[in-house]
Amino acid sequence: MSSPALESESSPDRVTYLHQVLRESILSGDIEPGAVLTQAALARDHNVSRTPLREALRLLQADGLVDVREQRLRVRPMSFDDLDDLYTMRITMESLGARITVPKMTPAHLEMLRSHLDAIDEFDRVGDFAQREVPHVAFHRGLVSLAGPSLVSAFDEYNALTTRYRRLQSTQPRAYALAAQEHRAILSACEAGDAEAAAQRLAYHLARVALTLVAELAPTRDPANLRTSIRFACGGYEVDPAFAAPQPFESTP
Repeated sequence: MSSPALESESSPDRVTYLHQVLRESILSGDIEPGAVLTQAALARDHNVSRTPLREALRLLQADGLVDVREQRLRVRPMSFDDLDDLYTMRITMESLGARITVPKMTPAHLEMLRSHLDAIDEFDRVGDFAQREVPHVAFHRGLVSLAGPSLVSAFDEYNALTTRYRRLQSTQPRAYALAAQEHRAILSACEAGDAEAAAQRLAYHLARVALTLVAELAPTRDPANLRTSIRFACGGYEVDPAFAAPQPFESTP
C-alpha cells in the first residue's frame, strides 16, 4: 500500500514520516528480521524518490535496526548479543527510574497503573498481542515517568527496540500468566510506597523475560551482561534461571 506523497521531496517531514513508517514495520514484524531492503521497491511502495528514502534508511541504521551485509541493506537479525545489550540497559535504567518515581506517585498515578493492568488482563484473555502492547508499554512507562525527561526518553527508545523480541512470546499463554503475576506484585509495592521492592520486582520481571528469550534464541550462551545488571539493580541478588524465587548471588573468590 503506497504512502501519501508529502509536499517536498527533501522535506524533513517526509524523511521523518518514512523513518517512522519503516521503523514501525520492522518493530511489528511486518518486515521480518534479516529481510533485504531494496531502495527501488521501497521507493515504489511508499511513493517517494530515493533522496528522502536514503536519509530514512540512514536513521534506521542509527537506530540499530538496519545494517549493510555483503553490500546489501537488510533488517538487522535478532541476536543474542542485541537481546543481552537491550535488556541489560532496560533492567539498569528502569530499576533506577522506579526508585525515583515510586515515592512521587499520587493516588491518581496508582489508579492509572491499575487501569493499565486491567486492560492488559482483558487483552491477555483474548490473546491480542498488538492491542496488549498499548497498556503494557503504558504500565512500564508509568513506573519511570517521574524520573526526568532524559530517562523517560531513553525508556521509550529501549522499550521500542525490545518489541520484536517480546513478540516471540506472544503465543505463549504461560508467559502472559507469569507477567500478570509479576505486574501485580510490582503494583503492590508501588501502592505500599516501597520503592526498593518495586525496583527489585521490576528487575526480576525484566530479567525473567530476558532469560526466557535467551533460552529460545541462544541456549548455550551465558548472558553475563544481564547477570551483572541484575546484581547492580537488586543489591547482590539475581533471578534464578529456573524462575524460582530470587537467590543470593555468590561472587567468585
